[in-house]
Amino acid sequence: MIVKYIGKGTPGLTKGQTYKVVAVNFYSRKNDKYEGSYRLFRDEADVNTAIYPIADFDVIDSSIDEDYILFKDDSGGLVLCPECIAYPSFWTDYWGDGGVSIADEAKAIKLLKERFPEFFPSPNYRLSEEPAIILDPKMSWLFCPACTESWEVNTADELTACPSCGLYYHNPFINQQDKL
Repeated sequence: MIVKYIGKGTPGLTKGQTYKVVAVNFYSRKNDKYEGSYRLFRDEADVNTAIYPIADFDVIDSSIDEDYILFKDDSGGLVLCPECIAYPSFWTDYWGDGGVSIADEAKAIKLLKERFPEFFPSPNYRLSEEPAIILDPKMSWLFCPACTESWEVNTADELTACPSCGLYYHNPFINQQDKL
């Protein structure tokens, strides 16, 4: 899932910037209503994540990766996140809070790096406003209008990045894979 920040000046986020959602949290409030938040990588050049209110974002790409699952955390909230980090102490382990062992912290960091390699070291997406140009639909080649690089798309992911300038584009071959 990719979201665009539309809020009013939250530290660590840039208005109009797009972000990959690491997790969606739903916490029960009175009258059995749930409030939601997104866990995102922030703008800093490190691997910090933070939780932000859903109302501060527009959804750009609503697709959920296949490995995301819904689980109940220790506080009774629901969390939608990759299965590999879907355990109640993950974020405590990741941040090293509460007397966590170095081994647990290292495991949590490794899991996050393996699942979200695109954020280490780059913490956010620069999503192109315009689409990449399809050069050859049978061979899955795209052309980047921003830097004039062309490349073969070898992923079934929703987004693909230009190898030259790093700009992300929606992958136009996802729906065409079955037709070819």
